[in-house]
Amino acid sequence: MRFKEQLIIVGIFGRQVLEHSLPLVARLIEERTEHLKSQLQKVFAHTYSISDSAQTVNLFEDLHWLLLVTGEVTANVR
Repeated sequence: MRFKEQLIIVGIFGRQVLEHSLPLVARLIEERTEHLKSQLQKVFAHTYSISDSAQTVNLFEDLHWLLLVTGEVTANVR
């Protein structure tokens, strides 16, 4: 994995202040999921544009990293 060490460090920091990091990550995932819902509604309404495509790629990247960070913070106790 390309950014394994950085992910481990972020997980360590997140576990240091769980009462702050977990609600923050949860809120970010909720926001990005709502944004994904909006993007999918545009696809089904046939109003999806090229600029929406770039936003969707960034959205997928955000969700990917948020899930990786969440897994690292919650599951990997060292």
